[in-house]
Formats: sequence, C-alpha cells, structure tokens
Amino acid sequence: MVLAWITETLDHGLAGIIGCYLFWALGVVRFDVAFSGFANDTPWLLLGATVFGIMAAKSGLARRIAYLTILRVGVTYRRLLLGLILADFLLTFLVPAGLARIGIMAAIAIGLLDALNLGPGSNLGRGMFLIITYTAGVFDKTIIAGAAAITARGIIENIGHAEVLWSRWFLAYLPSDLITILVAWRLTLWLYPPEKASVPDGSASVPDGSAPLSARFPLPDDSRLLGGSQSPSGSPSPNDRPLPAGPALLTNELRKIGPWTPSEKKALLFLLTAVALWMTDFLHHISPSVTCIGIALLALLPATGMLSLRNLKQTNLVLIFFFVASALSMGEVLRATQALDLLTNFLFSWLEPFLARPYISSFILYWTGFVFHIFLGSEVSMLSASLPALMNFAHSHGLSPLALGMIWTFSSGGKIFLYQSAVMIAGYSYGYFRPKDLLRLGLCMSVIDSIQLLLLVPLYWPLIGIHL
Repeated sequence: MVLAWITETLDHGLAGIIGCYLFWALGVVRFDVAFSGFANDTPWLLLGATVFGIMAAKSGLARRIAYLTILRVGVTYRRLLLGLILADFLLTFLVPAGLARIGIMAAIAIGLLDALNLGPGSNLGRGMFLIITYTAGVFDKTIIAGAAAITARGIIENIGHAEVLWSRWFLAYLPSDLITILVAWRLTLWLYPPEKASVPDGSASVPDGSAPLSARFPLPDDSRLLGGSQSPSGSPSPNDRPLPAGPALLTNELRKIGPWTPSEKKALLFLLTAVALWMTDFLHHISPSVTCIGIALLALLPATGMLSLRNLKQTNLVLIFFFVASALSMGEVLRATQALDLLTNFLFSWLEPFLARPYISSFILYWTGFVFHIFLGSEVSMLSASLPALMNFAHSHGLSPLALGMIWTFSSGGKIFLYQSAVMIAGYSYGYFRPKDLLRLGLCMSVIDSIQLLLLVPLYWPLIGIHL
C-alpha cells in the first residue's frame, strides 16, 4: 500500500481499498479489523471539511474575504505579499483544504499579474505563487485542516490513545503561525525582489487611453496611508512602490461581487459556528468530527439553500474517503498483527537516547520526520506509514503520543521537492515558479521551523498542557 502511494501507480484511494481487501481476503485479519478505518470518525471529518470548502467557494465567501484582506493590508509589492499570506491563513479556517485554497488564491494572483502585464518568469509572479503554495501546506499542519493533519489526528487518537483537541493544537502552533507569516514574507521579499521595470512610479492606464485604473476604481479613504519606506533618494524602493493596477483590480473585483448575498451570510454563520465550537472543545469536549459533519449535513438540507448533491458529485469525495480510511485501517492491522513492534524497533530504536533530552528532542524528531518525508513522498503516505510506529514507540518509552505526533506532523510541512505534496504540485502547475525555487525557500523555512520547536516544545507547550 505504501509503495503504491509513494509511486502513485494507482489512485491513493483505490490502492488503499485494495490493500484493505487483501488484508481480509488473505486471512491476515478479520473483516472488522481490515476495514476498521471506515468506522472511524476521521475520514468523516475530512468529508465534512471538504464540504466546508465547497460551501465557502460556491457562496463566494472565500474570494470576498481574500480580496478584503489583501486590499486592507496594502497595494505595494511588500504589502501585497503579506496580504496574500494573511488571506491564505484566514482561509484555512473557512476552507480547510490546501488544494481548494490554492485554486482560490491562484485566481487572485493571476488577475493581479495580468493587470501588471507580468507572466511566468517574473520575480513578482514567482514570489506570489511560491509563497501562497508553501504556506498553504504549512498552515494545513499547524491547524487541523487538510488530509494530512486530519489523518494524523486519527492515528494519534486511535493508536496513541491520546485526546486531540482542536483548540490545543491551534494554540500550540499559533506562535509558529505568526513567525511563519513574518519570516516567509521577509524571505520571499529578499529572494524575489521585484524587477524595477515591473514597478513603475506612475499609474497604469487602461488600454483605451481613458483615465488610470486607480482613478476609475478609487480605494477607500484610508488607502493613501498605505505608503512604504523611502529609498535614500526620496523615491519609494521597488518593494514599496504601489503596484499601479493592483488596487484597481481588487476594488473592481469587489464591485463585481456586489453586496453581501444571503448565501455568503449563511455560509459565514455556519463556518464561524464550526470554528467557535472547535476553539472551545476544551470546555464541551465535542469531537471536531461531530461539529463538522453536523454543520455539513445542515448545509446540504434543501431548506438552507446552501449546497445541493450536484455540488458534492463534482468533487472526488469517495476516493478521498477511501484513502484516509484505508490509511487508518493499515495502522490498526499493523497493531493487531504485532507487526507494529517490528516496524517501531526498525525505524525509531536509535532515537531513544536523543528523546531523553527535552531541549534537543524536538529538533532531532523534526529532522528525522523531514528525511522520512523525502523518501516516503506524499505527506499523507508518510504519516500513514510512520506515525503508527511512532505512537507505539511513545507508549513503550513513556513519552507523550500527543507531543510526538504533533511534532512529526509538523515535520511533514517542511518540503523541498514537488512530489512531497499535492498542494505543491497544484501550485507548480500554474508555471510561475521552478523546482529549484521550492528547494531554496523550503530549506530556509525548514531550518526556521526546527529552531522554533527548540523554544516552543520545552517552554511554551507545557503551559497549555502538552508535555513531551
């Protein structure tokens, strides 16, 4: 199953269901063990999260929030990049799937680049697409969103027997999210400064020679405050010069969208209700799956007018469900057959002396997971194949399955090659950045992430109840 997932010779869902069938048909385990993942709430949580993404996209809510966020942050290259990252982060709560967010953010980035007459190969295009692609993969790990984090949650709960609270996971990585936003922003500005020719001092004119776009679609009154730093000569530096068509495009798109529609308001209400329940699960202990599935079913009721079955049929929900359920089933089969003990000793026995030192254990564990991810390919494949053994290792050595599982999941966010994530492949498919761009940014960000853990795990995590 793992080899099929790594090589992608078959669809991930199909390979998973074939593996579960063979576990049962060959008499390895009983039917209820071979297909145990299908009775788990984790794949259902992923289905509910997918419905959330469809609801936010179909209603227009996701795009409106993205435009508003970017426009409020600013229209210089420096602020535009920051706005794209912030919009990506905020959309993680409403569209908990990296692939869906890439589609939304890519449409906005392409519109901005087209307005500036820039295409693939420009530093602006390279920086924009690289940053929205990379951070989408990271935010899917620091928040329980997307297939990887949702699968990891299921394995930690079922194999590690540890309660995984959405709120605690979010709080544990909130400082990291803030650091990632700032560091990724500054690093992209440094690696991909705009070409001088692409950031002129004046305003762009519309093709027919009429008034400038910024005059036809004026910004809000406070937009004049969104200036930047000055170069020694007194003129704005390339990073801080207003992109001529940027504000016009954003305000024009918002005008096309029009006022808030009833569908957007209902989608926002449903999604904020879900987020509120997730953030307070330490009080009521209602599983995120219960909340997610309940609100998704409510959105599908004809009376709400939010979604129809036709909307679901346009998404590959069945094979997504099969993939995650079969990954959980594989972990349960490994445990039931005691093959997990052999796998644990083979993979993690050498880690024992390092994990006894709390101040370096997180660093060692992060880079171990980083290397595993290179050889095991897809992040979900990597977590499905290795996390059950890590949970077994944690129990046998008196360590916290929750802490180890969270660090291991976070390590899958560090990527230097395209094949390591479907999100990376989706972002690359637009043609605006090259594989070596991902290698350069990914290595830098992975070093920063591992250093963050040196401080967060021993000093901050105990304050919110997570001990290694």
